[in-house]
Amino acid sequence: MAEISQATRYASMVMGAIFLLSGTVKLININNDVYTFMSAEFKKFASVFPFRPMGIKPSPSVFKTAVGIAEVIPALILIFGSTRLKKYAIFVLIIIMVGAMQTLFCLKEFTQVLVPFSHLLILIWILFSYNHDLKGTKQD
Repeated sequence: MAEISQATRYASMVMGAIFLLSGTVKLININNDVYTFMSAEFKKFASVFPFRPMGIKPSPSVFKTAVGIAEVIPALILIFGSTRLKKYAIFVLIIIMVGAMQTLFCLKEFTQVLVPFSHLLILIWILFSYNHDLKGTKQD
């Protein structure tokens, strides 16, 4: 029976920690400067929300909270969950990263697109690594 490689396990835990920190900063005022900065950024992000043309206009605070929750839950699964759940969590985080890239492109913040893009590539690598490591075996 094939095992998950150490590199895949560690990468999954590191990405989980990164998204846990990122999501927590959006949800809890740990540092006033960071929280104020995130609130200002989400005002800009809400202005280019992809479903605005259809009449869906989220408030920046609700948008920030929703993204924070959508990052924290999959992050915890990446750190503590089963392989099957980790695959679903990675899929959710990939969607968030694609949305982040779209938002930054719309705001013409092209250099900042590199951060979600790098996260996206690592998440895809982890997902393929899980599938490769478990090929032909029963998943937990």
